[in-house]
Amino acid sequence: MLQRELCSCRRRTRCVRGVPILRPRGRPVEPVISRNSVVDEALGIVDEEGIAALSMRSIAKRLGVQAPSLYNHFKGREDILDAVALRILEGLQARPLEDEPWQDWFAQAMLGYRRLLLAHPNAVPLMTRAPLAAYISDSTFQHAAEAMQSDGVPPELMLTIAEAAESLVLGWVLFSSNRSSPATPGPGPERKLLNDTNTMDEDERFEYACYALVNGFVMSLLFKGPRSSANSFRRR
Repeated sequence: MLQRELCSCRRRTRCVRGVPILRPRGRPVEPVISRNSVVDEALGIVDEEGIAALSMRSIAKRLGVQAPSLYNHFKGREDILDAVALRILEGLQARPLEDEPWQDWFAQAMLGYRRLLLAHPNAVPLMTRAPLAAYISDSTFQHAAEAMQSDGVPPELMLTIAEAAESLVLGWVLFSSNRSSPATPGPGPERKLLNDTNTMDEDERFEYACYALVNGFVMSLLFKGPRSSANSFRRR
């Protein structure tokens, strides 16, 4: 009887860093994982190795579990990618509109979003899965909408402004990340001339583009539409 107990204890004992640990009876216990821990590891893989390296197996390996255990929390890889995009957006600090022009608030929000994406360049293609509006509170939207409306921006144009701003950020970061790719052809003489005459760094150029976007909408309102504004400038 005593011999059997000793054999049972040996089978249930494992060592961790030289310290014997007694396993509980029954089915071996795997490390406990949570939805958050899965997303943490998935984001780590994307940041370090890229989206293509993310798989159920690669995540499970980092967590020290079997891949099927991940299905207790997610439907599959695509579901995890959605969660990674939302996790990144959690880092965006969308501050309420204060006593400032709405154009400044929009431009600063775009600058903040770009900084966030630059911290996770490999994940930028994922961000189309998580519209920026999903993580800006209704109260912040309301304050921005009220400021825009008081400045003469019609409500039917506000969605266009918001989506244009988000698209500019995503497109700019994607383009910038691929600009130095070996597959990118060298600039022609005209483009090289533009590069040589440019005096702004990347941050300054992007901020200029942000204000050009929001101020362009203001100008289109003054001229009652983008086409009429272009015609008005031609007449001048």
